[in-house]
Amino acid sequence: MRCIVGLGNPGQKYENTRHNSGFMVVERLAGRLGVSWDSSLRYAQVAIVPGGVWGEGFLLVRPLLFMNESGKALASLSLDRMIYPWEFIVVHDDMDIPFGSVRIKKNGGSGGHRGVESIISCLGTEEFLRVKVGIGRPPKNVEPRDYVLSPFDEAPCAVEELLDKAADACLDIVTLGVDRAMNRHNCRTAPRDCSASQEGNDEPFENAGGI
Repeated sequence: MRCIVGLGNPGQKYENTRHNSGFMVVERLAGRLGVSWDSSLRYAQVAIVPGGVWGEGFLLVRPLLFMNESGKALASLSLDRMIYPWEFIVVHDDMDIPFGSVRIKKNGGSGGHRGVESIISCLGTEEFLRVKVGIGRPPKNVEPRDYVLSPFDEAPCAVEELLDKAADACLDIVTLGVDRAMNRHNCRTAPRDCSASQEGNDEPFENAGGI
């Protein structure tokens, strides 16, 4: 069974940060598909999307552990539900992709992402899908750690568009297959310029561990 896994750090102080892009995408999918989260599992929350228009159905997954322990949640879920590594679609932020763009990747290394690194270690393979949410590089005077743990400062409508793109990419993988989804989404696109009509995100930033 396919599992769309959104990576992030649990807790209110990490909400709406760039590093929680994966969380935001699966939460958006749960709302769009009208499914609710089951909190009975030890390491993750799961929402079941039934079959029908989506084919065989699939799971939405939100790990309850910190980013650098994400792999433990997926390994536990893999054993409990008999899910193979290649059935996971891992959604995460990526600084090497321009803000506003989304990339689908079939496998490969972690690229320095702690969550992906943990998953590779715990599953013992790089053979799982990734949907990468482009957050762009930090300004020269900002450390990467601080950047990913800070809220988006782009126009809210541009952030919404980015998260919608990532959610669409996940659904296209499930409905169209990986290759067709890659052909549709792996292109450079810029977000709409709506800064003149929207205020930026002014939520406070708190640095913390677990990235």
